[in-house]
Amino acid sequence: MTSNFLFSLTTGNYLIAFLLFLAATVFKRDSWNRWIVGWLGLGWILNTVGFGLRIVEFSETMQKSHPEPLSWTRLYQYFPVTNLYESLVLFAWTVVLVFLFLYWQRRLVEIATLTSLLATAALTYASLLSAPQAAIVPLVPALKSNWLLFHVITCFLAYAAFGVAATMAVIYLVRLSQKNPIALQFDQLIYRVILFGFFLLTIGVVLGAVWANESWGSYWSWDPKETWSLITWFVYAGYLHATRTRGWIGKPAAILVLVGFAVTLFCYLGVNLVLSGLHSYGEG
Repeated sequence: MTSNFLFSLTTGNYLIAFLLFLAATVFKRDSWNRWIVGWLGLGWILNTVGFGLRIVEFSETMQKSHPEPLSWTRLYQYFPVTNLYESLVLFAWTVVLVFLFLYWQRRLVEIATLTSLLATAALTYASLLSAPQAAIVPLVPALKSNWLLFHVITCFLAYAAFGVAATMAVIYLVRLSQKNPIALQFDQLIYRVILFGFFLLTIGVVLGAVWANESWGSYWSWDPKETWSLITWFVYAGYLHATRTRGWIGKPAAILVLVGFAVTLFCYLGVNLVLSGLHSYGEG
């Protein structure tokens, strides 16, 4: 059994969760909610096991291609997020993780539909990549740093938080109005999720600067990825400022959340696919 096979099963589970939610909505079967969350949870477990297998496969490749022996002091030897394929797998994993945490806290099954769709889209995109793009390759020298682990994890948890917040914003715009008692709950929850993501993005940007100085001798070089990370940071800083000091709630705030996620997606995917720079070989 390979990690790619498990990721295929994961995609199927996430897709089933999405279809179950659509069916439950059409046939008004609230009792199906536990099955929806169950399928998402099972998909996340498969996603986790698959990523664990990828770690084993990656470590074996590292051992064969690098003269240095494996060591727990060199964590980058065990963290396979060095190409687009692996980053999409990690993105799907973090998105569902954030959803499961929110469901555990608030039992908001409504956000399962777009969350499962977002995770399914990420893994489907990964499965459509060519074999060379999905292959495990030796690390380039700049990526051989433990900062890789901490920078990428914080950034992707931030991306996931922004993605889940965007799904809530869509639900708000489509199904709720400011007079709906659930609307205030969504407003507050979106704010808290964005605040969590903003905190992690800030840490991720700082860690990335430290890593850049270690690798390239400069904390900031206005590389396209760095520039768009800063733009993303300012967009969400603007959202937090507008909601707390300007009283933005409801539809204007929800629209700004969607704009922020569009910028996030360009920072994550667009920069690597369209622009060239120091981050062109990696997806962190």
